[in-house]
Amino acid sequence: MKFLLDENISPRTAKFLKDLGHDVKVLDDFKMLGCENGEVVNIARKENRIIITLDLTFGYRFYFLNRGRIGILLLRVDDLTVENVNNVLKSFLELIQKEKKKIERSLVIVEEEGYRIIK
Repeated sequence: MKFLLDENISPRTAKFLKDLGHDVKVLDDFKMLGCENGEVVNIARKENRIIITLDLTFGYRFYFLNRGRIGILLLRVDDLTVENVNNVLKSFLELIQKEKKKIERSLVIVEEEGYRIIK
């Protein structure tokens, strides 16, 4: 999968996802550190990438402004250590692969207990 990591996601998670075989970019790759959320969405749309973020405002941006045109993976975990975030992402990605779920143009809320997909 192709991901764009928001600034609130560790560079160690970018490396972790790359090691799992995913195509991962961070905002610094585009010289866009500190940009507005709308600019992050524009990059993701142009690059056809799913945004991974902890920022709840991306849920609003998806649902009301970009529904069906952008994929956003919103992490809702209590333990924000890199190790836990990586474990949650790995479990989620393995599960959707097993279930053959498509998330490219959806809002996906990922929690430690499971996930919800909003199309």
